Amino acid sequence: MNEKEFSEKIRDRLNVATQQIDGITLNRLEQARQRALGKVRAAERPAAVASHRNGTLALHLGGGDGEHPHHTRMLFIGLSLLALLAGAFYWQQANDDDDEQGLLDAKMLSSELPLHAFVHPDFKEWVNSSH
Repeated sequence: MNEKEFSEKIRDRLNVATQQIDGITLNRLEQARQRALGKVRAAERPAAVASHRNGTLALHLGGGDGEHPHHTRMLFIGLSLLALLAGAFYWQQANDDDDEQGLLDAKMLSSELPLHAFVHPDFKEWVNSSH
């Protein structure tokens, strides 16, 4: 038996079983279905800004019972990534001392000092004695 045959048998059994359900149970199932559909519709509502009498603004992001629509999650993720990138940029700017050190090394190596001066055990003494 393959998947298609199996799903058809399940479908047939469910169709027979639904015909045997009493009216009260069918009514309760329909009410539960309508409540579920209402929650889905509420979750799909777009975000709205409402102003209150005291002058404050409230942002309704849709959804209910702790559910958040997809666009709200994406907004949160996007803002989190933006904050992460801003933090990385700030950290890079704050720790940009390495470039100055590299510039100092380049100046030292391109100066007119002979190479043996850099490997001299007491470089500071050699520099002072040469002047």
